[in-house]
Amino acid sequence: MITLLIVTLNPQREPYLLSFFNLCSRHPASHNACDKQPVRVSSLSLVRYRSNDYSVPTAYGHQEVLVRGYVHEVVIACGAEVIARHARSWEKEDYIYDPLH
Repeated sequence: MITLLIVTLNPQREPYLLSFFNLCSRHPASHNACDKQPVRVSSLSLVRYRSNDYSVPTAYGHQEVLVRGYVHEVVIACGAEVIARHARSWEKEDYIYDPLH
């Protein structure tokens, strides 16, 4: 048995409920929940994100890249290509290296 509930909302009286329904109707992958910052790679092949330095491959030195900071990781991309992934460090002035870089 399927029960169908039809609700009509008055936007002036229920603005929060209406915005809740709009958020729930979105596809969950339509929003990439991260902080995005364009940065330039240093001469030491490091990018600074939130007071920490993350390594990138040396081929990308002095280039403009996009850093996406998630809760658990930092993803560094140049154009459409992901060039580095690191576990996020919540320390201050920390250096996070990947020995393969």
